[in-house]
Amino acid sequence: MRTKHILLIAVACGLFAPAVAATQGVEEIVGDWRGTLEVPGGGSLPVIFHISETGGELSGTLDSPSQGATGIAIDSLVIDSPHLSLRIAAIAGGYEGDLGTDGTIVGTWSQGGATFPLTLERTQEAFAAPNRPQEPQAPFPYAAEPVRVASVPGVTLAGTLTLPPVDAPSPAVVLISGSGPQDRDEALLGHRPFLVLADHLTRHGVAVLRLDDRGVGESTGTLAGATTSDFADDTMAAVRFLHGRSDIGAIGLIGHSEGGLVAPMVANRLSEVQFVVLMAGPGLTGEEILYRQSDLIIKANGGSNEMAEANRRTQAALFAVVKEEENPDDARDRLRAILLESLAQLSAGSTKEQLDNAVTSAKEALKGEDTAAFNSARDELMQAFSAAGQEMYQAQAAEAEESAEGETSDDGGDSAEAETESETGDDDEEVVEADYEIVE
Repeated sequence: MRTKHILLIAVACGLFAPAVAATQGVEEIVGDWRGTLEVPGGGSLPVIFHISETGGELSGTLDSPSQGATGIAIDSLVIDSPHLSLRIAAIAGGYEGDLGTDGTIVGTWSQGGATFPLTLERTQEAFAAPNRPQEPQAPFPYAAEPVRVASVPGVTLAGTLTLPPVDAPSPAVVLISGSGPQDRDEALLGHRPFLVLADHLTRHGVAVLRLDDRGVGESTGTLAGATTSDFADDTMAAVRFLHGRSDIGAIGLIGHSEGGLVAPMVANRLSEVQFVVLMAGPGLTGEEILYRQSDLIIKANGGSNEMAEANRRTQAALFAVVKEEENPDDARDRLRAILLESLAQLSAGSTKEQLDNAVTSAKEALKGEDTAAFNSARDELMQAFSAAGQEMYQAQAAEAEESAEGETSDDGGDSAEAETESETGDDDEEVVEADYEIVE
């Protein structure tokens, strides 16, 4: 399975609704703004905000040039000069800042339970898309047909079927995407691997059907809450669609990442599937994959072995509940208790109370239709998670600084001792001893 990366490692919380508003001083902030995020591990990430106003309505997008990501929609945008507040649902991130007298906006970016300082400056820089020489360019020597595939009730999948220029029925494949919201090209960070793959196969005589995930792009339905079994249902519908066409011959599946799990499931259910290709499919249980993914993510972001082990214990407790508890309501309560207890260990006891209140507010807001209350509860929840995450990073930084000071102190002690010892001998002994230590 693949973890989606947009700006930082992020976990989508799904508690977002559009809310675009302005009160005063809009003209001072409307425009293009550029800043650089200093991320854990010593890396930097330039970002560009595009904020516009038309007919009293605000809108905006975010670009991440180094990642090839452009036009990420800003869902909540509020300007009350000198204050700017925005939220981006797709990456569970947000920014709060104030316009200063020097013309910069100084504020804080929050995402995935952590906060980072971010200063924005006006820019006229145009985004230059990275060069992707592998991406096919028109005109194409084959037909590309837009299609609609009916899956389960409420889900219609939109996609593209590319057909070789031949008279006889062509062998065909269904491309099955990995985890996360994927369009028909499996676009990610400026790359479109399924477009590249479909082009190559079709040029070599193989028809290719690639589809937007349910709830993504032009497809209907909802992605949130969908399981691997649901994706298998969608793939089965795609196979049946191809089987019903006179211009299609043998049908196979190509599954990438989580799609490498879906493909064998569908092949076992449908006799129409005659071959399967797995690309980076899972070779372990889902539980073990999640353990390893989390360990790697934590350590890649500068986390310690202790942090990774603590996270694994929390995951093990969560997975045990999922496997043991048959009542969904009871399972939800137990999972919530485990998460709150785990997060509370990151900081003082007040964090648990803050998180508990935030979760309660969010749940109550979800029951009604009051958008303002919903957005307020959402922001409260994100701030609570950010507070816990920030304390974790601060504790880690303090520990690293203390360790570095200790090493410096030890080195200083050794040097002083060596110097004292050298002073007790004659000059020749001092020179010989120094030369020896340099060679060592």
